[in-house]
Amino acid sequence: MLTAIAVSDLHKTYDAVEAVRGISFTVRTGTTTALLGGNGAGKTTTLSMLLGVLTPTAGQIAVLGEDMLRHRHVCSHGSISRRPTSICRSG
Repeated sequence: MLTAIAVSDLHKTYDAVEAVRGISFTVRTGTTTALLGGNGAGKTTTLSMLLGVLTPTAGQIAVLGEDMLRHRHVCSHGSISRRPTSICRSG
């Protein structure tokens, strides 16, 4: 099975606050995955980085084999405006 999402050593820091601290995981195509954690655990921040809305402080994100940081661009899909090019193609 193909890897849909690969996250490696992902970090997001706001000044002195570490919102996401070095998480790594993979999601295979055709699977259902949940991101669980308590309030303030970094779930929304992690999803925002996966979608390209936020830029990670450190780490790598690949979506469908595309480097998320290298291939970020604006797409007009409602309120979520940044996604990797391979997801934004229409047709």
